[in-house]
Amino acid sequence: MVGFQYSAGGGVTASVSDDKGDSFSAPISHSDGNQVVNLSYALNVSAGAQKITITLSGGGASYVSALATEFYNIAPSSALDGSSGNDGTSASVTAGAFTPANDGDLIYQYAVEDSSSNPINSWTQGASPWQLLSADTQDASAAQYQVQTSAASITPALGMSPSQNFTSVAIALKAGNSGSAPPAGIRVIRVQHNAVVDASSSVHLQFPCTGNLIVLAWIGAPDHDITGISDGNGNKYVSPTAAFGFGLSGDSQVYYVANALTSSTMTGPTFTTTNTDSSGSTAVMFDVTGAAAAPYDTSVEASGNQTSNGNVTGATISPSTANGLVIATIGVDSESIDGVTPGNFLSSIVSPEAGENPVDENNGWALWYNPAAGSGTFSWSTLGGPVFNWSSIAVAFKSAP
Repeated sequence: MVGFQYSAGGGVTASVSDDKGDSFSAPISHSDGNQVVNLSYALNVSAGAQKITITLSGGGASYVSALATEFYNIAPSSALDGSSGNDGTSASVTAGAFTPANDGDLIYQYAVEDSSSNPINSWTQGASPWQLLSADTQDASAAQYQVQTSAASITPALGMSPSQNFTSVAIALKAGNSGSAPPAGIRVIRVQHNAVVDASSSVHLQFPCTGNLIVLAWIGAPDHDITGISDGNGNKYVSPTAAFGFGLSGDSQVYYVANALTSSTMTGPTFTTTNTDSSGSTAVMFDVTGAAAAPYDTSVEASGNQTSNGNVTGATISPSTANGLVIATIGVDSESIDGVTPGNFLSSIVSPEAGENPVDENNGWALWYNPAAGSGTFSWSTLGGPVFNWSSIAVAFKSAP
């Protein structure tokens, strides 16, 4: 499932694809004349699909953001069982009413705040059994889902504070015996990329989560460092290293919460920084399940000045246990990072680039499930020329027995 938004007008048409050639539905859309919200889905997705591409053609589009969610036990064909779209001004964000024809449908709602008058403070999931999947206060978008036991008219709705303009769309997909549940072991079940727009020393995020380990991987503008983090569940955030940067690479930090108290209704985290304008910085949040009670294993830093073209050889880390998880970041002065080995690349690349500093301020994030104890070196690919100053952090976490 892929939810995305872009500015209305300009004759833009949208399509979705992935790196395994899966077939995505034409987007189900709703527009308020200012923003267009869309939901697209692919059934029977191929194992190993990692990169999703949203293509906007026929005109220019701005204010673009997106999210993706993977489900199993969805009907393998003819799954669509209703949809609706709506817009308005309210603290209650509704997608309009529709009536699925089948019991046990997945109901999925995607919504965006569509006003520049006030920044959004928080999202609130609908009444049970609704659960928030994403609650981005920086890009002002959210998604929630439920399984509707018995077919009946439904008006998907979630809360937004403060009351503002909104646009939303929802769909129902039929249940089916397909796909498979994730295996046991440590794994990342949610990633939320927060492109910080807050122009103050206090940054307020919202991160629905359900695992037992929370990780925050920060790359701030130079000398913009996190000094403290708190959330509504009273979790204690720990950083194994000090803020680390090299020249104009930006400053990297990784914080984690062991034995985290998590919920889809968690408020925060909120953190403070050393400077008063953190806009342009990025905080990537990881919701991890299956982590050990004492999850921290080891961490490493690396930096350099690469004046030639080609891949950047970053940090080398040596986890002490097999089947663990490594979170890595790299901040660079110039060009853009667009891939990593080993592991999965977790960043978004705009093509063509809108400027020298695209969405992620050129930087890269990665997660790697290390299969064995021993060293691994991250090699980061770029879009072209030299990156000049760069700095990288990698942190390894242990799986529960």
